[in-house]
Amino acid sequence: MKKIILCLFLYSTVWTSAETRTWTSTAGTTLEAELMEYANRTVVLKTTGGRKLNLPLAKLVPEDQVRIMKWADEQEKVQTKTESDSNTGTEKDNKATLEGGLADLLPENLLDSHGKEVSRDQLAGKTVGFYFSAHWCPPCRTFTPNLVKFRDQNKDDFEIVFVSSDRSPQAQMGYMEESNMKWLTLPHRGKAANSLAAKYGVSGIPALIIVSPDGETITKNGRGDVSGNPKGALAKWTKSGTSTPTDTANSSEKKKRGGSDAKWLTNLDDALKEAKKSDKTVLVNFTGSDWCGWCIRLKKEVFSQDEFKDWAEENVVLLEADFPRSKPTLGDAREIKKRVGSDVRGYPTILFLDAGGKVKGKSGYMKGGPGNWVKNAERFTGS
Repeated sequence: MKKIILCLFLYSTVWTSAETRTWTSTAGTTLEAELMEYANRTVVLKTTGGRKLNLPLAKLVPEDQVRIMKWADEQEKVQTKTESDSNTGTEKDNKATLEGGLADLLPENLLDSHGKEVSRDQLAGKTVGFYFSAHWCPPCRTFTPNLVKFRDQNKDDFEIVFVSSDRSPQAQMGYMEESNMKWLTLPHRGKAANSLAAKYGVSGIPALIIVSPDGETITKNGRGDVSGNPKGALAKWTKSGTSTPTDTANSSEKKKRGGSDAKWLTNLDDALKEAKKSDKTVLVNFTGSDWCGWCIRLKKEVFSQDEFKDWAEENVVLLEADFPRSKPTLGDAREIKKRVGSDVRGYPTILFLDAGGKVKGKSGYMKGGPGNWVKNAERFTGS
């Protein structure tokens, strides 16, 4: 017995249906279930007990594979006709195309939350966030609900393109369904996804890169903005994305001077407050700036390098507790050591704190320059 149920989802304008029958795996086992959906070479079946199963198409016998493919073709025809009918008289309003730098970053077709191919032109005129994430990553699962809420509240002007680091396409789509992600994504670990990760230097997740409608990078700390200022983040990005000749000149001059200057705080309470606001880790540098040889080397080889400064700006709040010998030690340094550095026995010592002041990890001088040092630090920052 076949039962066909047609449902129109108004938001995504995607038709789905369900067929109840006995399905047979290549291993010879059978299952009585409804065919709920097919996308991205993955079949979604709903058992009689109400449990949903995501199965690779190849796990079913050839006869069932053919049946599913025919069913999917029929649904595609229904969807195409429905979209054609609903767009009558409005085609001129829907011809916006993605152009410029953003188009250069993406393939012509992306995937929607059901795994179906859609045109990248849906992003035309919008601020876009490239979200690097995965279900297996605990910090990602913590941040994702906040991003889902933010995106849904701003979907007319803002869209997410999910760049998955999940272990399989099935895990990628399962993560999207579980978290109610209604945004777009790229094929699992494809060329476009790898190119974006390389372009933005993504070495840890979660990461949210914000770009303007013309593809200009606005910030690599979208995560901090969404967490710390969800009501004002989009306005901030929109303003930043509208550059002037003066802004461009200042930016170029900044690069000539060697990038941004790292901002080191000296008060623990100020640092913890900033960490809580921006959802970042506090990096505390216990140093002897004018007498400790390893401290001086760490500053020269790591902290003064643009690679570290760029990473720090996006991922940590910098706090310095300096104990010099040629001048008096500032009171704040002693207070920092008293409150969080009681176990510090030598210099340099680097502590990583959460927003509550709890120590998450410890480091010091390492050979290999900023790249090697940052890679080790990311064990404690979750970046």
